[in-house]
Amino acid sequence: MWFQVVAVVAVLATVIAIVLAVRKQSKVTQALTDEEKALNAKVFERSSLKMEANVAEALAEKARDPRLASMTQEDLVYEVLKECFDPEIPLNVVDLGLIYNVKVNPDSVDLKITMTWDRESRAAGEANGRV
Repeated sequence: MWFQVVAVVAVLATVIAIVLAVRKQSKVTQALTDEEKALNAKVFERSSLKMEANVAEALAEKARDPRLASMTQEDLVYEVLKECFDPEIPLNVVDLGLIYNVKVNPDSVDLKITMTWDRESRAAGEANGRV
């Protein structure tokens, strides 16, 4: 019986603590007026347009690169793959030497990629016939 009373008191104390925390947070967090929301939307829109313009300019600059016009299709594939970085280190997959044997076909590109495996992943891959 006394255990049930203690459990009820603990639950009530938890509920009271949650209510007090929510009240305290509501005093700290400000609600935005409609005018402030509209201003935030305008700022977001302008920032988005600026970002899109910057990205478009960077892509256009790359497209105007005279080096690209003289490259073979295989070299262009390598150029694109240089934009793909290893998530653990700041090097791209081409400079890491993970890409080799690129072959451009009329309607597709074939390439071979060297995958790196840790011990556990390699064991799982071998068990499933993937390595």
